[in-house]
Order: sequence, then C-alpha cells, then structure tokens
Amino acid sequence: MSGILSPLADALVEKAEEAGCAGYRWAPRELDSSKAAVIELPSVERTALDAPEDHLGQEDWRPTFDTVFYFDLDVAKASQDEAVEAVEKFVLAIDADPSLGGLCQEAKAVEVLPPEFVEDDARPQIRWPVRVEILTFV
Repeated sequence: MSGILSPLADALVEKAEEAGCAGYRWAPRELDSSKAAVIELPSVERTALDAPEDHLGQEDWRPTFDTVFYFDLDVAKASQDEAVEAVEKFVLAIDADPSLGGLCQEAKAVEVLPPEFVEDDARPQIRWPVRVEILTFV
C-alpha cells in the first residue's frame, strides 16, 4: 500500500460511506451494491523542476481523484433523487473536513461532472463522477 495516495483514497471512501454509499478504493471487478462510490486511480501533479515548492523543505503533491458514484435505476425519479442526495452529502462531507482528518492540506470536490445513464438490460444505472482535488506536502 502506498504511503501517500492510498490513505487519501481511504479517506474519500469514508466520505462516500458517510453519504450512504458502499465505498471502494480502486475499481472492483463487480459492484455488489445498488448505491456505490468507486475512488478511481488518481492523476498526480507535481511542481516543475524549475519552480519552487509551496513550503520550504517539503514537496507538493496534487492528486486528483475521480470518485464515480453508481446508482441502480430501479425507479427513475426515486433513483435520481437518491443520487442527488448522496452526491450532495459527499461534497458537503469534504467541505466539512477539508484536511481529510489531517491527511492533507486541503481537499475539495471541484467538479460534479454530468451523469451518464448506462443502459444495461440486467442492471440499468446512473454513473455520476465527482472530481476531487487534493494538496498535500511530503
């Protein structure tokens, strides 16, 4: 397990679970919940070689995690209401704890991307990504 990215992903899993969803760090082979949030593998931005770090003696890490929410589309309106409520709770949970329990300088859900309606005969779903940017020092 990584010492930087995995703990941050685990903290986002906790926020997703606070929002009422089953949380997964990294994409599982199969989702076993009708309300789930998957913390995808992050992209990481670092300070350029010829640019100064934000704090003397520390290196900046800026991971961006896409957290993808999945909701079964059993009853269209009820499922969409449930999706809105869970995504709002997730964003607000990060706003209420921007250091993710002291793991980072700041975390923020910066974008809720448009939802996709996945038509699968066995299990139609709403797939709704939320982009979370984090600043941490190592």
